[in-house]
Amino acid sequence: HHDGEPLLIDLGRGSYTQSGEADPDVAAGAHNGLSVDRADPYPPNRPYYAPAFRRRVAGPAALSRSGDGVTLAYQGFARLSDVGIAERVWHFSPERMEIRDGLNGRGRHEIIRRLHTPCTVERGDPGVILTTPRGRRFHLTAGDAPFMVVPERRWLAYGESVPATRLEVTIFARLPWTGLLTLEAL
Repeated sequence: HHDGEPLLIDLGRGSYTQSGEADPDVAAGAHNGLSVDRADPYPPNRPYYAPAFRRRVAGPAALSRSGDGVTLAYQGFARLSDVGIAERVWHFSPERMEIRDGLNGRGRHEIIRRLHTPCTVERGDPGVILTTPRGRRFHLTAGDAPFMVVPERRWLAYGESVPATRLEVTIFARLPWTGLLTLEAL
């Protein structure tokens, strides 16, 4: 949020069934995060999985806070060949936010990063420009990588949605890898 207006959002879910129509809403594509080799950062969650099984498959997540940000480290991709710990670090200042993603491991992998917004989106050079309903503008970049802009639905309640947009960056990178997303007020 910036001055009370949402910039990046969670899409929610349109159904609370365990499978079928709810599948896209619980997969990585509906969340602000990353995928490696088209795999979600966690195995499919099932209500009958024991906590010990979940920890063994996905490992523990560690969330820590620093002076101007937050770090999340997790091992959900370690189940994939040659992929290790993933880390996302957010740094905040009044008119700028940086998201630094890192992935340990080796070999070449497809990395997809996604963010979701309720804002109006237009192409920037580079990146995209987000415009809030009150007319505030923000420049979002991922280095030189282009964003794919995909229409989505933001679920407000069961069966009730409004338009939103998925911003997706796909790269092929050799691990270990680090990438930066920057959101800056204009």
